[in-house]
Amino acid sequence: LPGGRAAPEDADLAATAARETREEVGIDVGRHGALLGALDDLAPRSERLPGIVVSPYVFAVAPGVEATPNHEVQAALWVSVDELADPASAVEYLHELGDGTTLPFPAFGARGNVVWGMTHRILSGFLELYADAVGRGE
Repeated sequence: LPGGRAAPEDADLAATAARETREEVGIDVGRHGALLGALDDLAPRSERLPGIVVSPYVFAVAPGVEATPNHEVQAALWVSVDELADPASAVEYLHELGDGTTLPFPAFGARGNVVWGMTHRILSGFLELYADAVGRGE
């Protein structure tokens, strides 16, 4: 999930999301996709993290579009909605604190990777909307 701050040249936050996606993973969602909509804004739940607001946007991209991550991205991985929605993908992530204690967080397990924290919250919100839309036949 590419992300970043709005730039003065961005027409709106959807444009910010499109620009960040192009910069970070090399996918031009204007050419190879379509904006589906915005998800609810989120903020970190920990007081230790900056008081930011994240405004997620969802784009659909054409099949076969390849991600080419830049230096900011450790890895790019395509995971289907069905794979994330599968109850078997629900795992628990144990985050180790500086004092050696751990805190459990809900997470998704996907092909040997663990998705937790705000990214998990964004994807969970998307999956709820997706399930509702499928249930309505959309």
